[in-house]
Amino acid sequence: MVGLLINLTFESAMLGFFLPFTLILQIGLGFSVIKAALVGIPTAIGISVTMAVFSQKLIPKLGRYTMVLGTFLMAGGLILLYELLNRQVLNISPWTFIPGLLLVGAGMALIMAPMFSVALADVDAQHAGSASGILSAVQQLGGAIGTALLGLVFFSHLTTHATPSFNVVAPQIHQQLSELNLPVSAQEHIVQTAKVCFVDRSKANDASGTPESCKQTENTKSLAPASTQRIGSIVQNGVKQANSNNFISAFKASIIFELCILAAIIVLSFLLPRHIKISAEPEAL
Repeated sequence: MVGLLINLTFESAMLGFFLPFTLILQIGLGFSVIKAALVGIPTAIGISVTMAVFSQKLIPKLGRYTMVLGTFLMAGGLILLYELLNRQVLNISPWTFIPGLLLVGAGMALIMAPMFSVALADVDAQHAGSASGILSAVQQLGGAIGTALLGLVFFSHLTTHATPSFNVVAPQIHQQLSELNLPVSAQEHIVQTAKVCFVDRSKANDASGTPESCKQTENTKSLAPASTQRIGSIVQNGVKQANSNNFISAFKASIIFELCILAAIIVLSFLLPRHIKISAEPEAL
């Protein structure tokens, strides 16, 4: 029973991680689909190498502490990602994600390997098929729960943090508009219009639609006809940075939630037997 509960919890953490991570790469940082997919390769490398080289050697020696070690490695990788995004916003190189994602992948492997063995430890050959089916169902359920919970945290934070994210870049927009010799009242109108549009887009249920407030940005054309293109560029760059700030903040919130799930896995791991016998490979499931 404890093995199934750990499976449920871990799948929530593992699959729940990839949804916000994919969103921040493509929408928050502006990576292309292919570029975002390539960024995730270190996670797969960490899982496969650790599973093949280290897990089968560590489980007989460390027993349940293999899972604890894996949890700490995964948590360490998440913290590295948190610190990376805490220090950089725009123009983040994909290469900077490698150390954190390698640790995340290695940690996942060290959790998965003993997890399967524990879940199937007391199953006889006659019931192996049904037990594997139950285990797969629990994993699917855990993934669905994790995606739902972390998605809730992520998208809720996007909505609530939209205004603070824009406020960070508002002074920069004001400064650049001042260089165009725009009146203060015109600057304030442009910034406030862009802010309302940005916040409304963040709260919109349909991302393909255009909020009514965003249509008001066309009014800037009457403020400085000769500088309309420059104004649009300034506002667009500011909104882009605010969007990155917002997505990064939401992803960091999901990382904190993820760390709480990993803490629960550590607690549950101490309910397992001290020594774990390798009885099943993940590929056999």
